[in-house]
Amino acid sequence: MPKNIILLLCWMATFCPADLPYGYDQVTMLEKKISIIVYPTEILESVIYRLQLSVGTTFEFNIRVLAPYQAKGSSYKEVSLKQILDHQLAGTSLKYKLKKRKLVLYHSPL
Repeated sequence: MPKNIILLLCWMATFCPADLPYGYDQVTMLEKKISIIVYPTEILESVIYRLQLSVGTTFEFNIRVLAPYQAKGSSYKEVSLKQILDHQLAGTSLKYKLKKRKLVLYHSPL
């Protein structure tokens, strides 16, 4: 086998781990079960960053849009990302959508 093919296979094995389906399968991303404690003193931005880590992919959002919002204290045990987002964003002007295999948080007028 030529060196280039071996290098390509090694690169793919290193940088394309098998446990990243959440970045590629949008439905699966929203259904991923997460356990996380959200403290009432936390800001929403902090929760979003921790959710990104739990899911294993990055979300697109503007920090200034999240800045005014406080997180809702709650203890989630094996709850889907969708349920957590719906609960945390309820009563705000923030929405989310899946776009090009990414979760995008945005401001939507009430």
